[in-house]
Amino acid sequence: MIGVVANVGLSIVKGIAGVFWNSSALIADAAHSLSDLFSDFVTYMTIKISRTVYFFNFIIIIFYFILFILFIQFEK
Repeated sequence: MIGVVANVGLSIVKGIAGVFWNSSALIADAAHSLSDLFSDFVTYMTIKISRTVYFFNFIIIIFYFILFILFIQFEK
């Protein structure tokens, strides 16, 4: 939660400063801070999904699928 608040604050401050001083570097850095916010959200959702039982079942299914594909390749 601290990272989300920090990224939002940095984005706002850098964006306003970039517009005020007509600095494309600060505006680009504000956009980069927003992309960090997006990556924080993706990380949070990934952790939340990975803690479910369904995700564990999904991993087992993928594992057996890979074994099946390997078996088909070596059978030839």
